Amino acid sequence: MNTIITKIQETYTCQICQRIAFPPVKWNVQTPFDNNIPRCVHMYCLNCTRLYFQLDTKIVDRKPVRYECLVCQQPLNRGNCYNGNPANAKDVYYHCSNDEYIITQQLVLNEFQDGIKCVYEECQFKTSDPYKMKAHNRHDCNFNVITCSNRQYGCKFTGKRQSINEHNLNCEYKPVKCKLCSLLISSKYSNDHLIKYHFVTKNIDFSYLLQKL
Repeated sequence: MNTIITKIQETYTCQICQRIAFPPVKWNVQTPFDNNIPRCVHMYCLNCTRLYFQLDTKIVDRKPVRYECLVCQQPLNRGNCYNGNPANAKDVYYHCSNDEYIITQQLVLNEFQDGIKCVYEECQFKTSDPYKMKAHNRHDCNFNVITCSNRQYGCKFTGKRQSINEHNLNCEYKPVKCKLCSLLISSKYSNDHLIKYHFVTKNIDFSYLLQKL
């Protein structure tokens, strides 16, 4: 029985921090060509993964890392890359199944009665539920580092959620709607859009041709 428990604990151990993977994720490896090679199932903490691949750092500042599982050395899917590193989280990892979450929660409860604390030192949130921790990191934690919601319009600002909320109020990349073609464009480049694509002359009040959202 102890051997079985030990084996389960080993399976659910993060390969970076060597603690219970919480919340657990697996890395996106390439499908093996050889049928004798099993698909990688090694687990990692969500936060350890994000730190390892520097996903909370600006893409241009990320340093090259091993782009493979640290245990079985199976290569990860390349996906979108910049300077050899993955550009997006979805290119690196995927979340574990519900059954794996249930086992993870039980392992956490066996070791920590109050659950595991949020990885950010300033945050006091604790839980043994992987779903709640994932939701906390994604939506609630004020100390989580995230990107501006206007990233697709060109904004490269990153910061803790509390500073992002303040930034979003005055972000110069907020989208506006062009009344001439109905496209959503960055407010920072809206004048350039009107001049280049609609040949609007500079002596016209551009604000009449743009709709704030």
